[in-house]
Amino acid sequence: MTGSIFKTIRFLTLINIFLLPFVIAVQSVIIRFVIGLFLGFSFIVLLSFSSKMRNLYEKNK
Repeated sequence: MTGSIFKTIRFLTLINIFLLPFVIAVQSVIIRFVIGLFLGFSFIVLLSFSSKMRNLYEKNK
């Protein structure tokens, strides 16, 4: 399970890195809104996975 969490965190980080310049370059408000929603949702998922990882490691100690 820890391997899949690491893969998900890596995947979300790469998506966020590549989407941020695209948001700046796009002039359409609707596209910016949709990408912003996706970025916000992915950051929430990233935070939940990182807290889940911390809880996993605290239980194992």
